[in-house]
Amino acid sequence: MGFGPSGQEQEWQYEHRDETQASGLIAACVSTAVVSVVILALRLLSRRLQHGRLHLETSDWLLLVAWVFLVAIDAAWAIGTKYGIGRHMVAVNDIHKVQILAVVSEATYILALAFVKFSILALYFKTFPVRKLQYCVWVFVVLVVGWGMSGAVVAVFQCTSIDYVWRLEAQEFCIDFGLLNLISGIINSMTDIFIVAVAIPLVWNLQITKQKKWLVLIPFIAGGR
Repeated sequence: MGFGPSGQEQEWQYEHRDETQASGLIAACVSTAVVSVVILALRLLSRRLQHGRLHLETSDWLLLVAWVFLVAIDAAWAIGTKYGIGRHMVAVNDIHKVQILAVVSEATYILALAFVKFSILALYFKTFPVRKLQYCVWVFVVLVVGWGMSGAVVAVFQCTSIDYVWRLEAQEFCIDFGLLNLISGIINSMTDIFIVAVAIPLVWNLQITKQKKWLVLIPFIAGGR
């Protein structure tokens, strides 16, 4: 399996070699990092106001781990612009580092999503002390562990020789990573839908006004995505 463009594609890329999306990529990395810090700070502030001191629960610690992985993703892509990420392949000045950073970002992306899901499930476990729901939570935990571990491991070991990802002259076998991403994305979306769907009937049966029910559901829906 080769990673390089065809001859015709190389010609087109060479003619457009000065085009770059690096500045937009860096802006996206910075903006997501800033927004994540604000959201995390508000989460910690709410815990402090709730307990009178900074008291972190399991869901908070899991969210902190997810945030660390998010920072790693942003750092990998931002640093990668120095070596050619955001430009056409013919303009890449260090394909080895670009591919290594891409593998790192692929693995950490899966892990970041997995820990966000763990955080939501931990919140469910504490908020809704219903035995049937807690059984469902453990089932989802097992599914997310399997999805997260398989996705991260395959991202790193997508080729029979790991360094083939950046050592293009090697003759080795690689999986169809595009197909894998499609399958992983479908599983990711399905788990999100199921995680949100589990909470809806429980919230809707609370003895509160409909407006308050929606105020409770909206964070769960937003967190699921």
